Amino acid sequence: MINKKEIKNILFYSGLTKEEFEFIGEERKRDNVKNLRVFATIGVLFLFIMLIISFISENIRPYRFAYLSVLIGMMIIFVLSLILKKYNKYYMIVVYAFVFLLYALGILLGTIIEPNEQSVTFIAVLLTVPLLFVDSPIRIISSIVVSVATFTVISFFTTDKSVLVTDVIDALIFGTISIIVSTFMAGVKSKRYLYEKKVTILSEMDVLTGLYNRNSYEKRLMQYEQGSNKFVSCIYFDANGLHELNNSKGHNAGDEMLKRIGVIIQNEFGRDNSYRIGGDEFVVIIGDVDEASIETRINKVNNKFTKENYSTAVGYSIGSLINTDINSLVNQAEKRMYDNKNEYYQKNNLSRERKNN
Repeated sequence: MINKKEIKNILFYSGLTKEEFEFIGEERKRDNVKNLRVFATIGVLFLFIMLIISFISENIRPYRFAYLSVLIGMMIIFVLSLILKKYNKYYMIVVYAFVFLLYALGILLGTIIEPNEQSVTFIAVLLTVPLLFVDSPIRIISSIVVSVATFTVISFFTTDKSVLVTDVIDALIFGTISIIVSTFMAGVKSKRYLYEKKVTILSEMDVLTGLYNRNSYEKRLMQYEQGSNKFVSCIYFDANGLHELNNSKGHNAGDEMLKRIGVIIQNEFGRDNSYRIGGDEFVVIIGDVDEASIETRINKVNNKFTKENYSTAVGYSIGSLINTDINSLVNQAEKRMYDNKNEYYQKNNLSRERKNN
């Protein structure tokens, strides 16, 4: 039996938890903005064509004012959809302006302009529009209830009595169907977003440290070269003593070491710039930071490693992307890291067989 919490999650979060629903917020925004642009474009073209036809066809002429009025509103929404930024927190206002504009067209055609005919247009809009976007079901339901209530009230004052009862009953029945279907579809789409995002995270993130993994590193590497950075720095870290730690204290201790190194690197250089690309190898790619700052930040993370009784070999390189490519910078940083690792093992009298661990 469904309890109150499950009902709340269905109505407010499409069957997910609040945290999960917020987690997929960017995916909802992305698709809603894309759909808004597509459907606003279609709406402008359709209404413009119908407006032209209204000057030719006697049957369509009574609808001219409705088409013209909604066309003006649709053109405004179309312009807003083009300049609307994906992460604009007010984007849903524009989405619902589009939704209610279509409801208004359906109500206008079904009551004032066609008072003697059954309202087919409003029913079609009622069944279709809520499926165009993904939002909290309670807001979708509220928009449907408001449109049905508005249609019913206007119908009592404008619609012929011969079709009034049928129109009101149809609005109530199909409004209920629209609520059920739109709530179900919002849940399906939201769960799909959640699944896709989790799959993406698993394919791009290192499970142990939470940093981007090698797969993500290789895909994003060229973006630094093609970006607006004047120069780029590559910092290559390799954990010293992982093999010895695993042998002496177990793999859990080794995993904890890698986690802490990942956290320290991420905190200093930023999550978007930090990668774990191998068992004990970490890379930072960061743009437009001068050499003095790079050395200061490397010293800071090394001091933090030392405080936790960890050690890393490190090498870095900085270059202008006009004169060199990103792979050359990475190779140079890696070479310097291995030089530093050799020094560490020689200084601590460790065998050469363990230098790569």
